[in-house]
Amino acid sequence: MQILWRLGVLIASGVLALHAAQAQSMERIGDGLCDVRKLSPKDYTDCLRKAQENSDRDLRERITAIGTIIDKTSGLQGTQKTRWKKALDDNQGLWVRFRNAECQEMTVFESGNKTRIAEEQRICILDYNQRRMTEFKQRYPALSL
Repeated sequence: MQILWRLGVLIASGVLALHAAQAQSMERIGDGLCDVRKLSPKDYTDCLRKAQENSDRDLRERITAIGTIIDKTSGLQGTQKTRWKKALDDNQGLWVRFRNAECQEMTVFESGNKTRIAEEQRICILDYNQRRMTEFKQRYPALSL
């Protein structure tokens, strides 16, 4: 009986975790930046384009700031700092390729809104960029951007 009770608790926990993950995945950062209900289609598209440009710029600024943090890190030789910055640049390049593949290719198939694929792709990029910037803040606490 106790085994069945524990199994029930595990199943219920899994179901709750699945619902939480689904709810979280439905909350997209990009959706809150431009209100499709209040803007004309052209203004909405322009708003998303500007938001993506700003987001891409902010992400590049964070990479630059991380390079400055690396330069100021004591206890490392110049060659180690150079290798670290190169690894960061290489990693970011791979990440951008992955983000673009996810947002530009997969969105076409996965989006429920087939009439607004371009907007869905921009929202996807905005979401990925925001998560990446949050990740950088966690990895580099000295990052003040």
